[in-house]
Amino acid sequence: MLNKVLSSLVLLHGRHGASHQGRTATTMGPKRQKTTDENHAVLCGIPEDSSSTHQHAAHTPAPLRLSHTSITKGYQENSTPQLTVEQTEHSCAASTLRERLQTTAQTEQPHAAFSLIPKPQTTAEEREQLHAVSLFLSSKPQTTAEQIEQLPTADQTEQPPLSLSATQTSIATQYLDIERRLCGKLVSLPYGEAVQYVYNPVDYAWEIHRDFVLKFCQGRKKVLLLGMNPGPWGMGQTGVPFGHVGYAKEWLGVTGRVTRPAQEHPKRPVTGLECGRSEVSGERMWGLLKELSGTPDVLFTHIFIHNYCPLFFLKDSAKNVTPPELKVKQRSALEEECDRALVEVVHLLGVQCVVGVGKYATDRTKVALRQAGIEDVQVSTLMHPSPVNPAANKGWRDIAIRQLTESSLLHYFQPHPTVT
Repeated sequence: MLNKVLSSLVLLHGRHGASHQGRTATTMGPKRQKTTDENHAVLCGIPEDSSSTHQHAAHTPAPLRLSHTSITKGYQENSTPQLTVEQTEHSCAASTLRERLQTTAQTEQPHAAFSLIPKPQTTAEEREQLHAVSLFLSSKPQTTAEQIEQLPTADQTEQPPLSLSATQTSIATQYLDIERRLCGKLVSLPYGEAVQYVYNPVDYAWEIHRDFVLKFCQGRKKVLLLGMNPGPWGMGQTGVPFGHVGYAKEWLGVTGRVTRPAQEHPKRPVTGLECGRSEVSGERMWGLLKELSGTPDVLFTHIFIHNYCPLFFLKDSAKNVTPPELKVKQRSALEEECDRALVEVVHLLGVQCVVGVGKYATDRTKVALRQAGIEDVQVSTLMHPSPVNPAANKGWRDIAIRQLTESSLLHYFQPHPTVT
């Protein structure tokens, strides 16, 4: 190959000797325009033409070395789209070819006159690779300075602002996590010989309960209406606190299937939203809430309903056993877990006031908040609507409205409340 190169040089010099000398003298100026062949030589890493003599060879500029990294980096800085794996391979192939040609030029003929060779000798396969890379690079759209300025920053693209719906869903999910952790601890506790059946509606009525929480526990709440624990014909069927079947289906619009409890008393079967019995407490509570608010969306704007204990207990006779009716040892263990979970819910929802439905729920709220060092949450009470309570059978609705008014909370249950 070296002999062919020298022959080409002699022939070229013989044909254009005189004109070549004049042209060389002219183009030695510092501001001359590069020819197409010289630009090609620079792209391929071949030294620029300075002189055919050894005297000027010392001033020949260093050859431009194009590595894989420099080619890829330079292209990425001048083009918005990123190279694919296939495109990167094409670029690297071109870089490797150029480096090999440069090394050959420096090894076989370090003389400056070698730069006069118009183009490197390449194989057909190498020319095809260079042509393919050239076509690919020329097809990439160029990005103007104005377009670059309009591109979003890294902060905008990598971490988009969290939407309100995502925040609301996160609160509902955290609330469900608190409940499930609490249930997991409570079902493992002993409750004495009197309790033969332990029902966990959060488990077997999970679909309905989850639907209720995701629909209405969206965002923070100012008032937490706190029940004691489920009843067998209310939340025990629907998974909704005070869960009267009719109100759950027709007014709240919750849906879902139920499974069977781990232990089911034959006299207290679980049929979910198909249950034909109703709970008086739930009918009274949801009847008042519907009357005050008009729609669930209005009600749950600032209110949420929660049970202090998510389980209910039955004797062998199917008689209901409430938490305050448990023996002291069993009750203390239950209350320790329920107090802790209640504080978590208050923190999560940003509650400003807890309304205990009945004396037991009110007393446990005061204890839990005091032990947690929480002093800025108001605690009020609402008479329990259970028919077991003789006073509730004598105008419970009017009593409840009066209590909410005296606590300065009634407006939270009504449309367009004045919120401070």
